[in-house]
Amino acid sequence: MKTISLTFLLAMLITNSIFSQELSTKSEKETQEFTQSISICPIAIAFGIYSMNYEYLAKNHHGFMIRADYESIFPEYSAANIDAHAKAVILNYRYHLKGGMKSMFIGAFSRFREFNGEGALNNQGFDFSIKEMTLGANAGKKWIMHNGFTFTFALGYGRMFDDLNAKGATQPELDSIHTFKKDYDLYTGFFGEVSIGYTF
Repeated sequence: MKTISLTFLLAMLITNSIFSQELSTKSEKETQEFTQSISICPIAIAFGIYSMNYEYLAKNHHGFMIRADYESIFPEYSAANIDAHAKAVILNYRYHLKGGMKSMFIGAFSRFREFNGEGALNNQGFDFSIKEMTLGANAGKKWIMHNGFTFTFALGYGRMFDDLNAKGATQPELDSIHTFKKDYDLYTGFFGEVSIGYTF
Protein backbone atom coordinates (compact mmCIF):
# COMPACT_ATOMS: atom_id res chain seq x y z
CA MET A 1 0.00 0.00 0.00
CA LYS A 2 2.94 2.35 0.61
CA THR A 3 4.01 1.64 -2.99
CA ILE A 4 0.54 2.66 -4.16
CA SER A 5 0.90 5.99 -2.35
CA LEU A 6 4.19 6.72 -4.11
CA THR A 7 2.66 5.70 -7.45
CA PHE A 8 -0.23 8.12 -6.87
CA LEU A 9 2.20 10.97 -6.21
CA LEU A 10 4.27 10.20 -9.30
CA ALA A 11 1.16 10.01 -11.48
CA MET A 12 0.00 13.37 -10.11
CA LEU A 13 3.27 15.09 -11.01
CA ILE A 14 3.35 13.65 -14.53
CA THR A 15 -0.28 14.41 -15.24
CA ASN A 16 -0.08 17.95 -13.91
CA SER A 17 2.82 18.59 -16.30
CA ILE A 18 0.90 17.19 -19.27
CA PHE A 19 -2.43 18.84 -18.62
CA SER A 20 -0.89 22.20 -17.73
CA GLN A 21 -0.24 22.58 -21.46
CA GLU A 22 -4.01 23.12 -21.91
CA LEU A 23 -4.74 20.25 -24.27
CA SER A 24 -8.46 21.04 -24.05
CA THR A 25 -9.89 23.19 -26.83
CA LYS A 26 -13.17 23.88 -25.04
CA SER A 27 -13.77 27.12 -23.23
CA GLU A 28 -14.15 27.24 -19.47
CA LYS A 29 -17.87 27.86 -19.94
CA GLU A 30 -18.24 24.68 -22.00
CA THR A 31 -16.32 22.50 -19.56
CA GLN A 32 -18.47 23.80 -16.71
CA GLU A 33 -21.47 22.22 -18.42
CA PHE A 34 -20.21 18.72 -17.52
CA THR A 35 -22.26 17.32 -14.62
CA GLN A 36 -21.49 13.57 -14.60
CA SER A 37 -18.35 11.48 -14.61
CA ILE A 38 -17.56 7.75 -14.71
CA SER A 39 -14.00 6.60 -13.96
CA ILE A 40 -11.84 3.56 -13.28
CA CYS A 41 -8.41 3.26 -11.64
CA PRO A 42 -6.10 1.34 -14.02
CA ILE A 43 -2.91 1.72 -11.94
CA ALA A 44 -4.48 -0.07 -8.97
CA ILE A 45 -5.12 -3.21 -11.05
CA ALA A 46 -1.40 -4.00 -10.78
CA PHE A 47 -1.94 -4.28 -7.03
CA GLY A 48 -5.06 -6.44 -7.32
CA ILE A 49 -7.51 -3.58 -6.75
CA TYR A 50 -10.43 -3.03 -9.15
CA SER A 51 -12.20 0.29 -8.70
CA MET A 52 -15.00 2.21 -10.43
CA ASN A 53 -16.69 5.45 -9.44
CA TYR A 54 -19.48 7.79 -10.51
CA GLU A 55 -19.75 11.49 -9.67
CA TYR A 56 -22.70 13.84 -10.09
CA LEU A 57 -22.21 17.61 -9.90
CA ALA A 58 -25.04 19.75 -8.50
CA LYS A 59 -25.27 23.54 -8.63
CA ASN A 60 -21.85 23.84 -10.26
CA HIS A 61 -19.88 23.17 -7.07
CA HIS A 62 -21.25 20.18 -5.16
CA GLY A 63 -19.95 16.80 -6.30
CA PHE A 64 -21.47 13.59 -4.96
CA MET A 65 -19.38 10.51 -5.70
CA ILE A 66 -19.96 6.81 -5.08
CA ARG A 67 -17.17 4.29 -5.61
CA ALA A 68 -17.02 0.50 -5.51
CA ASP A 69 -13.77 -1.42 -4.92
CA TYR A 70 -12.82 -5.07 -5.04
CA GLU A 71 -9.41 -6.04 -3.63
CA SER A 72 -7.77 -9.37 -4.40
CA ILE A 73 -4.96 -9.51 -1.86
CA PHE A 74 -1.76 -11.38 -2.62
CA PRO A 75 -0.96 -14.12 -0.03
CA GLU A 76 2.32 -12.64 1.14
CA TYR A 77 1.48 -10.62 4.24
CA SER A 78 2.00 -13.22 7.00
CA ALA A 79 3.56 -16.58 7.82
CA ALA A 80 0.09 -18.12 7.71
CA ASN A 81 -0.10 -17.63 3.93
CA ILE A 82 -3.37 -15.74 4.29
CA ASP A 83 -5.58 -15.61 1.22
CA ALA A 84 -7.97 -12.67 1.49
CA HIS A 85 -10.17 -10.34 -0.51
CA ALA A 86 -12.15 -7.22 0.28
CA LYS A 87 -15.17 -5.31 -0.98
CA ALA A 88 -15.69 -1.62 -0.32
CA VAL A 89 -18.18 1.17 -0.94
CA ILE A 90 -16.98 4.78 -0.67
CA LEU A 91 -19.22 7.84 -0.46
CA ASN A 92 -17.47 11.13 -1.17
CA TYR A 93 -18.62 14.75 -1.11
CA ARG A 94 -16.47 17.15 -3.12
CA TYR A 95 -16.67 20.93 -3.21
CA HIS A 96 -15.26 22.05 -6.59
CA LEU A 97 -13.53 25.35 -5.86
CA LYS A 98 -13.68 27.01 -9.30
CA GLY A 99 -17.13 25.78 -10.21
CA GLY A 100 -17.62 22.98 -12.72
CA MET A 101 -15.96 19.57 -12.63
CA LYS A 102 -12.71 20.82 -14.15
CA SER A 103 -11.39 22.11 -10.88
CA MET A 104 -9.55 21.45 -7.66
CA PHE A 105 -11.80 20.14 -4.91
CA ILE A 106 -11.90 19.51 -1.20
CA GLY A 107 -14.28 17.23 0.61
CA ALA A 108 -15.13 14.46 3.01
CA PHE A 109 -15.46 10.72 2.54
CA SER A 110 -16.79 7.64 4.28
CA ARG A 111 -15.58 4.15 3.40
CA PHE A 112 -17.24 0.88 4.32
CA ARG A 113 -15.01 -2.14 3.67
CA GLU A 114 -15.14 -5.82 4.58
CA PHE A 115 -12.24 -8.27 4.39
CA ASN A 116 -12.69 -12.03 4.30
CA GLY A 117 -9.72 -14.36 4.50
CA GLU A 118 -8.40 -17.77 5.37
CA GLY A 119 -5.01 -19.15 6.26
CA ALA A 120 -3.17 -22.05 7.82
CA LEU A 121 -0.73 -22.15 10.71
CA ASN A 122 0.87 -25.27 12.20
CA ASN A 123 -1.23 -27.42 9.85
CA GLN A 124 -4.39 -25.84 11.28
CA GLY A 125 -6.71 -23.86 9.02
CA PHE A 126 -8.65 -20.78 10.12
CA ASP A 127 -10.79 -18.04 8.62
CA PHE A 128 -11.70 -14.51 9.62
CA SER A 129 -13.50 -11.34 8.60
CA ILE A 130 -12.71 -7.68 9.27
CA LYS A 131 -15.33 -4.97 8.98
CA GLU A 132 -13.96 -1.46 8.64
CA MET A 133 -15.42 2.05 8.52
CA THR A 134 -13.30 5.14 7.81
CA LEU A 135 -14.40 8.78 8.05
CA GLY A 136 -12.08 11.46 6.73
CA ALA A 137 -11.24 14.40 4.51
CA ASN A 138 -9.66 14.54 1.06
CA ALA A 139 -8.55 16.94 -1.65
CA GLY A 140 -7.68 16.62 -5.30
CA LYS A 141 -8.14 17.85 -8.83
CA LYS A 142 -10.00 16.79 -11.96
CA TRP A 143 -8.70 17.54 -15.45
CA ILE A 144 -11.01 17.37 -18.50
CA MET A 145 -10.05 17.31 -22.18
CA HIS A 146 -12.14 18.57 -25.07
CA ASN A 147 -13.48 15.09 -25.87
CA GLY A 148 -14.68 14.47 -22.31
CA PHE A 149 -11.71 12.34 -21.27
CA THR A 150 -10.99 13.02 -17.63
CA PHE A 151 -8.21 12.36 -15.15
CA THR A 152 -8.74 12.63 -11.40
CA PHE A 153 -6.19 12.65 -8.60
CA ALA A 154 -7.14 12.73 -4.91
CA LEU A 155 -5.56 12.00 -1.55
CA GLY A 156 -7.17 11.81 1.84
CA TYR A 157 -6.92 10.45 5.33
CA GLY A 158 -9.40 9.61 8.03
CA ARG A 159 -10.15 7.92 11.31
CA MET A 160 -10.61 4.18 10.92
CA PHE A 161 -12.75 1.88 13.03
CA ASP A 162 -12.61 -1.88 12.54
CA ASP A 163 -13.98 -5.08 14.02
CA LEU A 164 -12.24 -8.46 13.74
CA ASN A 165 -14.25 -11.67 13.79
CA ALA A 166 -12.11 -14.81 14.09
CA LYS A 167 -14.12 -17.22 16.19
CA GLY A 168 -12.12 -20.08 17.63
CA ALA A 169 -8.76 -18.66 16.51
CA THR A 170 -5.79 -19.40 18.75
CA GLN A 171 -3.38 -16.69 19.87
CA PRO A 172 -0.74 -17.55 17.21
CA GLU A 173 -3.47 -17.33 14.55
CA LEU A 174 -4.67 -13.99 15.91
CA ASP A 175 -1.07 -12.75 15.88
CA SER A 176 -0.82 -13.82 12.25
CA ILE A 177 -3.99 -11.89 11.38
CA HIS A 178 -2.65 -8.77 13.12
CA THR A 179 0.59 -9.13 11.16
CA PHE A 180 -1.49 -9.29 7.97
CA LYS A 181 -3.34 -6.12 8.98
CA LYS A 182 -0.12 -4.25 9.73
CA ASP A 183 1.71 -5.34 6.58
CA TYR A 184 -1.31 -4.51 4.40
CA ASP A 185 -1.58 -1.09 6.08
CA LEU A 186 -4.98 -1.84 7.57
CA TYR A 187 -4.07 0.29 10.57
CA THR A 188 -4.22 3.48 8.47
CA GLY A 189 -7.12 5.52 7.13
CA PHE A 190 -5.41 6.35 3.83
CA PHE A 191 -7.63 7.21 0.85
CA GLY A 192 -6.39 7.68 -2.70
CA GLU A 193 -7.60 7.96 -6.26
CA VAL A 194 -5.78 8.06 -9.59
CA SER A 195 -8.48 7.45 -12.17
CA ILE A 196 -9.28 7.98 -15.81
CA GLY A 197 -12.73 8.12 -17.33
CA TYR A 198 -15.35 10.07 -19.24
CA THR A 199 -17.18 13.23 -18.25
CA PHE A 200 -20.44 14.32 -19.86
